[in-house]
Amino acid sequence: MSPQEILQRTIALQADYKAGRIGDDAFIRHTAWLTWVAQGVPRATVEQLQKRMAEVADAARFVGENPTPAEVDAATSFISPAE
Repeated sequence: MSPQEILQRTIALQADYKAGRIGDDAFIRHTAWLTWVAQGVPRATVEQLQKRMAEVADAARFVGENPTPAEVDAATSFISPAE
């Protein structure tokens, strides 16, 4: 992606955010993506980072919903207890 394309996407992203068309999480993810692309981070690494950011956002939303102990157990049942 050329520097001109990155600049154009950044300007469009800021306009969408200011107009309320995208939320905070989307703005952060897209800004991070543009930053990584501008710095020349390999595509596979960018995809891994995007996946991890989405997982963290999902976890934050889950915790913010104040889940019951049963919901926490169900959501974390795949995790093995520490030995």
